[in-house]
Amino acid sequence: MQIHPFTINVKETILTDLQQRLKNTRLSDSVDRDSWSYGANPAYVAELVDYWRDTFDWKSIEKNLNSLPHYKTKIDKMDIHFIHQKSDDPNAPTLILLHGWPDSFVRFSKILPLLTHPKDGQQSFNVVVPSIPGFGFSDKPQTPG
Repeated sequence: MQIHPFTINVKETILTDLQQRLKNTRLSDSVDRDSWSYGANPAYVAELVDYWRDTFDWKSIEKNLNSLPHYKTKIDKMDIHFIHQKSDDPNAPTLILLHGWPDSFVRFSKILPLLTHPKDGQQSFNVVVPSIPGFGFSDKPQTPG
């Protein structure tokens, strides 16, 4: 099994395409514009679209995420992405953190330092956070099972 470092680098063409899609977004009318009774609240969805189009800075997030130690390896013919944050303690046990659906490895990024370098002599861990198949930067399965 080969493990190799991985760096997040979303192509500019993908980000430009997203910006264009957000600019072209047409929101549907709702019977009750301020309610969730008939589906997503259109006012709230409009706020989300505005935020993603005008405020969200993916490259800043990408830079922050790349400060973590990312890797990939092949498992069952799929590239699986994971973070492996090591403790300074050579005897630290390994802790695997798994995200659920529809989530990602990002959920655990803020607690990694608390687990790998805790204060006051508490137990530290080597932490592995994989992106489950089909999520994050892991390949998606091509067959069921």
